[in-house]
Amino acid sequence: MEKTIEFEPPFLPPTSLWEKAKTLEWSSALETSSLTFAETFTKALNTKKVDQIYPFIEFRSKDTSLVRYAPYQEKEEKQSLEGMIQAIGATWKLNKKKVKFTLLCDNKIVSLTDMKGAPILTGKKGAAIPLYLSQIDGTWVIVR
Repeated sequence: MEKTIEFEPPFLPPTSLWEKAKTLEWSSALETSSLTFAETFTKALNTKKVDQIYPFIEFRSKDTSLVRYAPYQEKEEKQSLEGMIQAIGATWKLNKKKVKFTLLCDNKIVSLTDMKGAPILTGKKGAAIPLYLSQIDGTWVIVR
């Protein structure tokens, strides 16, 4: 049973996501392309190279800074990414069996999870990356 809950915040935090993200009409083509994006991101993670991983999370990093009213600092973002790489290494696995695709936020974001709602991208020591994707200018990006 789906239920829509109306929410009217007193103000909207600054973000470029809602202006840039395409409203998605779910199809098998979008399903395939979003999984391909997730596979490519997983391969990038397993290279352990910041310069290959960072483009996948750059939009999320910049947009999160806006929402938090904090300056975007690419150097700090990359240092944080380095720490994650050192802690987890190249152990990332993408579980593509029985993926649940859930459209969120007026169909501008899709969440990729397993049937229980858990992330499909996991690493060692219980590490997991939730995948929330949007399409901007025809390209999938990871969003917050």
